[in-house]
Order: sequence, then structure tokens, then C-alpha cells
Amino acid sequence: MLSMRFIYIYLSFVCLFPQGKVSAAELNYITESFPPYNFKEDNKITGISVEILEEMLKRMNVKKNRNNFKVLPWSRGYRMAQDSKLKNVIFAISINEIRKNLFKWVGPFAYATVSVFIKKGQHKISNFADLLDLKGVAVRDDIGEQTVVAKGFPEKNLLKVSSSDQLFKALRLGRANFFVYGEEVSFYTIKKKGFDINEFERVLVLDRFPQYFGFNKSVADEIVDQYQVALNSVKADIKFIKRIETAYNIKLND
Repeated sequence: MLSMRFIYIYLSFVCLFPQGKVSAAELNYITESFPPYNFKEDNKITGISVEILEEMLKRMNVKKNRNNFKVLPWSRGYRMAQDSKLKNVIFAISINEIRKNLFKWVGPFAYATVSVFIKKGQHKISNFADLLDLKGVAVRDDIGEQTVVAKGFPEKNLLKVSSSDQLFKALRLGRANFFVYGEEVSFYTIKKKGFDINEFERVLVLDRFPQYFGFNKSVADEIVDQYQVALNSVKADIKFIKRIETAYNIKLND
């Protein structure tokens, strides 16, 4: 028969280190090319959310940094982050009805606007109904795709691509009449890629979403809570936030 002292030690160990739970240091971080929030430049990962997450890890004394973050196509990363066998964190990610129960959430830390863009002067669009007879394009599993479909756009009329670069290409080649994507990201990409800013026109704003870090649901609540505390600390650091806002020419607070 086990002694009471042994049982007490065993139960204490189980409470402190629950089976199947992982530490913050064991998590993997997945992102996509979604500038200015997260992207690669000169073969290095950078962006608003990258800098914020790196600072959070530093304040948590987790020995990981942006060199440990993976940049993947959005649809692939989005699905990997939901795999219970993989202790993944995906960022930056918006919450909507489709996603809210798929992850555990830390945030918000910024906001992103989902908008509709056309080639300037090609179509007269003043409301959502004007889109319904047109051909659209969106990044697969992106918040833009999910938003436009949720609002009633026929999915059969929506071309789905794997990257934001293909959105601009689809319009230029006449494969689509409009694309739906993050507004801040679209304007940033137009400038960064050297496109003519006058070639594209934003015609509709569909919604505005706060940005989060999405944790695989198998990650323990106490670990997720640690990240929220770290994020709150970063957001309260006025000097740090001002530096990020200046560097990326964006306002982080709503």
C-alpha cells in the first residue's frame, strides 16, 4: 500500500505539471506575409506583430525570438495551428464567427480593416450589392474571404489564391473584377512593390477586426494567460509602442 507521503508528493507533481501540457518555451510560432504586421524583408522576418511577440517573449524570459518564427502560406499555417498534435501559435489573426472557437486568444494588439479594391475606373461600386454579379478574388482562409462570403457574396464567384501578390495579378490579368483583403496591408504592399497607387482603388470597407495571437486549443490556459500578461505589459510601454507606430507609420490603438 502506498504511503500517504508518497501519494501527497505524486498529487503535488500532477497539479504542478499536468500531463499533456506544454511550457511557453515549447510552443512554435507561425505567421504569413501580411505587411506591415508580419513579413520577410531581406530574408529576415519583421513587422509589427513580430516585434510585439518578440518583446513579449523577452519579458517572459522565453529563449526564443523572430529567428524561431516560421513564415508560411496563410491557409497552410492556419490549418497547422489547429492541429492538436502541434503546439502552434498563429499570428496576426482576426477573430470572427468562424474562428472564435478554433483557438485560444491573446490580444488585441492592433486593428485591420477588410476592404474591396478594384482597378481604378473599371466598375462603379457604391454598395455590397454591386459586387454580386462580379468576379472576386481573395486569399484562401483569409479574413477577407470569410468576410465577403459571410456577407452573402456567392462563393462560386470567388477565386481563391494562396498569396496577396496573386490578388494584384488577378486584377491586372482580368481574372477578377475586385479583390478583398486587409486595407492597411494592401496599401503597404502597393507602395512596397512599386505598383502605381493610382492603378487601384478602394471602393468598399467591409469590416474592421482587432488582431490577435491564436493559440492551439491544447495549450494550457495558464500558459495563454502568461502571454496575455506579457502583451498587456508591452502595450502599457508607451515608449515601445511609439517606436513601433513611428517605424511602420500605423496607429496601433483603435
